[in-house]
Amino acid sequence: MSDTASPAPEVSAPSAAPVVSTPAAPAPDSGPSISSALDSFKEAGFNPTAGLTDKSAKPAEAAKPAKVEASAPEAPRPVGRPSARDTKLSLITDPRKRELLSKMANDSFDEFHDLALKLQNGEFVPKADLASALAAKEAELKSARYFDHEKGYTLTPEYQALDRDVTLASAERDFWQDQLARANAGQPVQWLNPPDKDGNVTVGAETYDPKANPSIAGQLMSNIVRAETKLGRAGEAIAKLPGTHKAEYTKFNGTIVELDKNLFGAVTNPAFKERATGHLNHFPAALRSRPEMGLLANALAAGEMFFAQLQTAQAQLAKLQTSAAAGSSGAPAPIDTGAAASDGSDTKAAVSILHKLAAGGR
Repeated sequence: MSDTASPAPEVSAPSAAPVVSTPAAPAPDSGPSISSALDSFKEAGFNPTAGLTDKSAKPAEAAKPAKVEASAPEAPRPVGRPSARDTKLSLITDPRKRELLSKMANDSFDEFHDLALKLQNGEFVPKADLASALAAKEAELKSARYFDHEKGYTLTPEYQALDRDVTLASAERDFWQDQLARANAGQPVQWLNPPDKDGNVTVGAETYDPKANPSIAGQLMSNIVRAETKLGRAGEAIAKLPGTHKAEYTKFNGTIVELDKNLFGAVTNPAFKERATGHLNHFPAALRSRPEMGLLANALAAGEMFFAQLQTAQAQLAKLQTSAAAGSSGAPAPIDTGAAASDGSDTKAAVSILHKLAAGGR
């Protein structure tokens, strides 16, 4: 084998892919390598390996498309059977709310359907209803405080209604008097509209010519007399309220004072007075002179002292019972004196203590 490089392969005329014959293998011990020869051909503009493939190389695997898992198609609904959404819609009785819900997407429908259903079933209280309920409760609580003060009649519904009547009658009288003055001067006059549902009165837009209606002056005078009458009646009713309220207020306070006297009037124990004064000082200064506050302070003091005495009595009774039990089990046989034998449960001492407590001692 020659030491020189193998002759260049025969190259056919240029075509879409040149045909290259297989070169002889180089000597194993010397000469340029096949890779060097190939590089030389490439530098000369030839590509002897074009169209050849490496059978030992494994072809690259083509990328597999991502597997798309198709969701199972929804089973068709039997004819005539409503869907779950239709069933929910049928629970809403308000047609307007039902129509609005029917136009919503599923997520919005699920959320707002529950709200609409709860509101329909009374689980949510409308703000207007809540305000009305609070106002009624406030009036109820106020009604229990009318006797806190001798001027409390001004808080009663009766006084509030009469005071409103006085205000409206006074304004009505002034209006008619002004219209009468205009009629006497030959100027157009106006009339009042009938009261609305809340009792409010407004002035009508239409005017009347007193020259064309000679009877207007007489009608205006009648209206003035009518307003004066309403004003007088309301004023008389208001004038009676202080006296009526004062009588009830006096009766209320008298009952409290009498109850306090019957319960605690005979108590002379200094400790009781000290406790009651301490409780009374916990109240605001403006309320300490009120009879119900004094009764409450005395009741608190009496409760504390009674509880303390009860604990003392229970402790002494327990001690006596323990002593009696010990005597009956470990003492020598009693000497017969002819008296009735004790059964070990004698509580005369305990009864004596209770009698002492009932008498006011300690």
